[in-house]
Amino acid sequence: MSWWPNFLYHFTDVHNASSILYNGWIYSREEAEKQKIMVSDINASCPVPIFFCLNASAVLEYEGTKFAERGIAGHRSDIKNGVEEFQKLQFRKIYHEGPMGMEHDITEYRHSEVIREGGFPVEPFLQCILCRTQAERETLMFLSKMDD
Repeated sequence: MSWWPNFLYHFTDVHNASSILYNGWIYSREEAEKQKIMVSDINASCPVPIFFCLNASAVLEYEGTKFAERGIAGHRSDIKNGVEEFQKLQFRKIYHEGPMGMEHDITEYRHSEVIREGGFPVEPFLQCILCRTQAERETLMFLSKMDD
């Protein structure tokens, strides 16, 4: 989809999403666990995924932002920064649609991450929140004590 690259995405379980909205920050897993604000560990289960759509340009211009083309789970050796390095990313694989076919490394690229020590404030980057169903939206609103 042509609109995908306009956003960077953070997805998490509905309980963690509520915590993010309450605290106003998206932290790394390590920091969220340290602060004891991670309610659900999505490695174990993510029954109700909530997607935060963040303004890609604004996040990438935010001081201290770095990225990893294939994610950093298990290692931190592939962390990069700067416009030149960002332009080298394999966006066709990162934002890939459809079946993987013979490109078995697509999954690795779907784990690309944008990172920043100390995390990212939700404002001013949040553009929208996506839920799969109305019921999941209402659950998030209830947990977050949000109004329509």
